[in-house]
Amino acid sequence: MAMVANIADKPRLLRRVIPSDAYKIGSDDYDGIFHCRFWRFGVWNDTYIDDFLPIVHETNIAGAHSATDPNEMWVALLEKAFANIVHINRLYGSYVEITEGLTADSYLNLTGGVAERIDFTEKKISPKRLFQRLYNAFQCPTTMVGCNCPDKNDGKRGLVGGHAYSINGAFIVGEAKLLRLRNPWGNGEWNGPWSDRSPKWKTAPLDCVPHPSKDDGEFYMDINDFLRYFDDCTICNLTPDFDRDGFPDMLNYVTCIYGNWRDGKNGGSEQRTKNPCYSVTLGDKAMDDEGKVALVVQIVQRTLESRNDITEVRCDLFKVLGKNDHCVSLELLGDKSNIYMGNVQNTYRFHIEPGSYIAIPATLEAGYEKEFLLRCFTAAPVSNPHEVDNITIMTGKGRNGDEPDENSRFKCTKCSFGAFKTGVNAGGTIASDEFANNPQFQLKVNEGKNR
Repeated sequence: MAMVANIADKPRLLRRVIPSDAYKIGSDDYDGIFHCRFWRFGVWNDTYIDDFLPIVHETNIAGAHSATDPNEMWVALLEKAFANIVHINRLYGSYVEITEGLTADSYLNLTGGVAERIDFTEKKISPKRLFQRLYNAFQCPTTMVGCNCPDKNDGKRGLVGGHAYSINGAFIVGEAKLLRLRNPWGNGEWNGPWSDRSPKWKTAPLDCVPHPSKDDGEFYMDINDFLRYFDDCTICNLTPDFDRDGFPDMLNYVTCIYGNWRDGKNGGSEQRTKNPCYSVTLGDKAMDDEGKVALVVQIVQRTLESRNDITEVRCDLFKVLGKNDHCVSLELLGDKSNIYMGNVQNTYRFHIEPGSYIAIPATLEAGYEKEFLLRCFTAAPVSNPHEVDNITIMTGKGRNGDEPDENSRFKCTKCSFGAFKTGVNAGGTIASDEFANNPQFQLKVNEGKNR
């Protein structure tokens, strides 16, 4: 519901989920039906439900509801639709299934955009760097940010553990760097430094930010305390903010590639090149001053049964060093420490030279069968995206495409291809009189410190 609270502040995005004629109560056309849309696996799915809602204590709506207007029903109806089973195109299936979950996954269902999660426990990030990232993010009016308070901090300083909050602003107040957070329940707030009644406000410059004064679920928090009590945040944009300056870059071309791991193409992490392989070619139309282009790859798993119907995945990008009709030679790009993550969606950034590349999505465990969607965000069209099949993939880095040992003096930098053809250049062994007819390649080795 933290993402719902965020999207409620952005009418254009909200109307995409809840059309203007979604609920006709109060009109002659009222039929007891609520209509909304969720983005699912590359398309917007229409969802229709009746408007019966579960009640507790005789008159109270069980679940999400407006904290200020008892007649505002769209929040409760949207939650019911999100939990509802719609034939085989089910999202989650019950209220129990949606009580927890990742902010990024919710954002994907509500906008079809790109969400990037920053895990404070896995990636040590300084308060200064995190604040600047969030401050930049809020320069874009459609940016939404969510965060999670872990169970261990339940009850500390008024916080709710195991609970998602939204962040709707970053401000510099004197020497303090503050975030404005919101509890989607509409009440229950942080009561530490910079809270509504904190004495620190007495030292703040006048009119620096709207002063908090009531228990409405919204509060301010210093960036240092935020890092201490929260364990992640997720920054969501409709299109990727590649350079993280707060403004979506012109990555308006989206190439969708549907695929699946199946028998013979589900080698897992141990046999990475035995997974589906997709060729994409990036031109130089959107090349920057460094002679490179931006590419953001998002992998989305298809979930059919429940939120738990996911596996640990990742997507690697390889540069094509050379190829012929039968072989292709690759070099692994990107973060070599990418981990396999069990999320509905994961996102990867690449700043690369124009040319041909191979994207290889893989599961952690071999033998897993599942559908997936790859979305490539670029500033110019991707040329001829297609699956590469029935060829031999060579990496020059070992059977799995990994880098050689860090102490190795040998690197694969040049590739040449050839073929033996009977009667033309199949000269046999060195003892054969026809040996000189074998393919011949001239090599030039430059002098260097490792001669």
